Amino acid sequence: MRIVHAIAFAGRRSYGLGAVAGNLLAEQLKAGLDASIWCLDSVAEAVEARRDYSLPPDVLRCFQSSGPRSLGFSIGMERAARNPASADIDIFHQHGIWTGVSHVVSRWARRHHRPTIIAPHGALAPWALQRSRWKKRLAMAGYERTNFRNASCFQATSSLEYLHFREYGIRCPIACIPNGVRDEWLASSGDGSRFRANHQLPSDRRLLLYMGRITPVKNLIALMEAWAMAGSLTRDWILVLAGAPEFGYEVELRDRIQQLGIGTAVRAVGSIHGQDKRDAYAAAEAFVLPSLSEGFGMVILEAIATGIPALTTTGAAWERLPAEGCGWRVPPDVAGLTHGLGELLAASSDELAAMGCRARRIAERDFAWCTVREQTSKVYHWLRHGGTPPAYVLLD
Repeated sequence: MRIVHAIAFAGRRSYGLGAVAGNLLAEQLKAGLDASIWCLDSVAEAVEARRDYSLPPDVLRCFQSSGPRSLGFSIGMERAARNPASADIDIFHQHGIWTGVSHVVSRWARRHHRPTIIAPHGALAPWALQRSRWKKRLAMAGYERTNFRNASCFQATSSLEYLHFREYGIRCPIACIPNGVRDEWLASSGDGSRFRANHQLPSDRRLLLYMGRITPVKNLIALMEAWAMAGSLTRDWILVLAGAPEFGYEVELRDRIQQLGIGTAVRAVGSIHGQDKRDAYAAAEAFVLPSLSEGFGMVILEAIATGIPALTTTGAAWERLPAEGCGWRVPPDVAGLTHGLGELLAASSDELAAMGCRARRIAERDFAWCTVREQTSKVYHWLRHGGTPPAYVLLD
């Protein structure tokens, strides 16, 4: 069976979306599957992506963008999908929506009468739908409605995302398959002292880590206000913000930090990768993701896999954190975040370490990429050959 993962960008500019496709592809290759990625990354970005996901050079097929890169259109990719050779592809697995890649996948499905899977990865959440509404309306009218109609199956990474799909009006089968964590990440180790030295962080302060885009949906201003409300509980802590800025949100965030007078307790370190990223998790005693909306929350999985507990919100489908004693899940407002921070910051290092051990066991037990690959392969086989769908495929 030949599988193509279609995505606008597979490299670091994908803000985590590429990591899902890249890591799933790597696991499929380990199992001997004939799989590849079609994307619009530059040569340099592709080299970086192959290194990040340990991929051989021939499985990442890069096409040149046609027009603004953000729109994700490529005449070359369109031609490749129309080429008679593309009839040998059994499944197109699309990651992300609202770009020209959707047009490619839709036209391929109509031309060759083969199944497609669409994984929006949070793009159909109510909050996400409010962003750039006119662009999404144009995309829906131009190609996305047809793409949705042609799709054989959608993939939801959580129960919350499944509900978002049905609320939006998706009526085709939905496979509920989470994202995974790499064996290499589970086996890796970090040096917290090195991270502190590299970013000039004091050795006598406990670290709470945020990792992700510096963008409105992450709700960081509410986190800053909750941090200020926590008062004396933050005395021994520093809140580290790691991530790339987006939409100019960092200016608004910086201004609010100054207004609140918490600049000495909050440190932005920019976008970090590789060993520096692993060192950041090693330095932190806990992780926080205050998002208004998350399709899955990959960084939460990364964090708990390193053995630290996490605080997140009801905007992320991580109900199991408090249920299994390895974190907190609170409303995404200042009051909710203040309550969660109060409990986290008051916990001793030993208490947080015990929660972190429970968190890591969850990552090891339930989120291995080999399990995700097996579940995905069963969906592929069902879509291509028929029969009884897997139990995690919901038909209504």
